Parts: sequence; C-alpha cells; structure tokens
Amino acid sequence: MIRVVHIITSLISGGAERFLVDLCKSSTSDDIEHHVISLHDEGDLGPELVEIGIPLTSLRLSKSPSALISANRKVEKYISEFNIDVVHAHLFHALLCVISSRWQHRSVQIFFSSHSPEVGGTMREVTLSFLKRYRDIDIILTEDQKRHYHKRTHIVIHNTVDYEAIHDISSKQRKVADFTFIHVGRLSLEKNQAALIAQFAKAHKVLPQTRLWIVGDGPQRSTLISLIDELGLQSVVTLYGRRSDVYELLGQAHAFVLSSHYEGAPLSVLEAAAAKLPIISTAVGIVPHILSEDRGEILENIDGMKESMVAVANHYADYMLRAQKLYSYLTSVMSYEAMLFQYENAYRQAVAASRSSQSKEGK
Repeated sequence: MIRVVHIITSLISGGAERFLVDLCKSSTSDDIEHHVISLHDEGDLGPELVEIGIPLTSLRLSKSPSALISANRKVEKYISEFNIDVVHAHLFHALLCVISSRWQHRSVQIFFSSHSPEVGGTMREVTLSFLKRYRDIDIILTEDQKRHYHKRTHIVIHNTVDYEAIHDISSKQRKVADFTFIHVGRLSLEKNQAALIAQFAKAHKVLPQTRLWIVGDGPQRSTLISLIDELGLQSVVTLYGRRSDVYELLGQAHAFVLSSHYEGAPLSVLEAAAAKLPIISTAVGIVPHILSEDRGEILENIDGMKESMVAVANHYADYMLRAQKLYSYLTSVMSYEAMLFQYENAYRQAVAASRSSQSKEGK
C-alpha cells in the first residue's frame, strides 16, 4: 500500500482545491490510499472527502510565523502516525509546511504542484528555488511553463476534468430565454472580473437581450457589486456566489467567458468545454493551446471581449461547432483517466525508487 497525503492551504472552492478533491474522489486503485490536510478549515469542499471516507485533517492555522512551525510539527507527526510514503504539497504555503519533514523522514517522497506558472511574486520564486533541495519531484502543467524555480526532476501532467460526467449533468438542462454568458472563478484581482463586467456593459448596449452570470466568491465581491450598480446592470448581471450546481448552470447558459490576467490550466474552462459551451478567453496558461485551430475564441487582452461576445451571440451556430470540436479534442488528448494514471504512476515510481535505495543502503 502507498499512502499519499495531500497538503493544501484551504478547501474553499477554487481551481487547485477542486482539482485535489476530484483527484482523491476519483482514485480507484487498490494500492494507493489518499489523505488530505488543509492548513485552515474544511471549506465547502471538505465534506465531499469526508462523505466517501477519505481522511481529512484541518489544522486551523492562524497567519503567524509560529503557525508555520506548528504546521511542520503536525505534518511530521501525521507522516509517522499513518506511515505516509508521499507528501504532495499543493500551492506555495503548503510547501512551507513540509520542510522539516525532509529532515525527519528521508524516505518520504515530496511532490510539489504550483498549479500555475505565476506563484505570486519574486520573493516566492526565490523561496521556491531555495527549496528545491527539500522536494523530490515537481509537477507542472506544460513543458513551456517550466520556470527556474522548478526541479529538473519534473513531470508534465495536464490538469483535466471528467468530461463525460459533466456533460451528462449539463446536457439535461434547458437554456434560459435570454442569451447568457457565464463566468466561474474566485472574485479576485487576478481573475479581472471588473474588466469583464465593463466589457459586457458595452456588448449589452449592442445586444440588450444578453445576460452575464458570475459564479464564485472572494475579496472583490463588494467592488463588483458597486461597479454593477454604477453601470446600471443590476437586472442583467448576477453574482451567484459559491454554488454546488455549477454544472447545471453551465448547461443553462449559452457561452463561457474567462477574463483572467494569468492562469495555469483553468478547470473552469475545461468544465465549460465539457458542457459544450463556446468559450471566449484571454490568452492565459494552456488556454491558447486548447482553443487554437478554431476550437474557441482567444483574446490577447480583455479589450477584445466586447466584440467577441457580440460575435458569439450573433453567430451562435458557428461557435457551437467550435465547442463540439473542442469537446472532441479534449476527450481524445486530455482524458481524465489518462491524468489519473499519470499521477498514480508517478507516486508508484517515486516510492519504488525510494524503497530500492533504502534496500541498497541497508545491505
């Protein structure tokens, strides 16, 4: 049995958090046991893990230097208590909590996923470069997203979603009467929803029967509410907050829009593709790769969003053909089953190499 503990900052809905929960829930291998540690609380995703019996520990840490020391001690103790073979740190802060585990548990394999080529500034990049010695394998989304702070011993694995399962749910929905664009993401500066709303306001003047749904929550919520009021869009822009029925909402909407300044492999785009929605997105992360060859609409910057919204609404049948083309492409080259196999095989190979090394040292 190989025991893997995933460590993440929180389990509040977000791309990396949703991905981690789905990875654990979808695993069916008899030889791999998944555990999860959240540095803060269970969030809205934690109950999904508890429901199916995946061990979940919430450390409920405060934001202080002493909390980091405490987290390292608790992770060390967890590794010993449950005979953990692999520690997989997701996102920057989770990695800081496994440093001392490298000293205390030499045989444990430490994986790191940043889930994005942008980790939050120069200081974090310098820290990640220094911490190369404390981890064994980095997982990155595409080879061209490799940065100086990643290890040479890295593995490329595309984050993806269960396309068939999402399509099965979304396809049972009926489209709402007015042409509706939907955006799913945390309400934060890097997601650039304020610019999205401003661009929609321009498109709405051309096409008054259009609507915009924004699903998610975050620190920019009050700012976005003020902007919606300022632009007089209260009746046509809806802030849904966090929802458990995102796939149903995707099925009811007509097209998906992404306005981010940066992303890695945005799961919201892949979920929209699974729902066979036409997609308009800024050129971030892997998006240009998957939307190329007329599989969607790629924007070099947000200023082109208004024109693309109008084009998709006016030529919907043409863009639906692009959506079908995208769905076929992703299910053939980025299947969920292939991703699961790559992750689990990476864990197996790392543990086998570690055990072999230990065996040789013991002779």
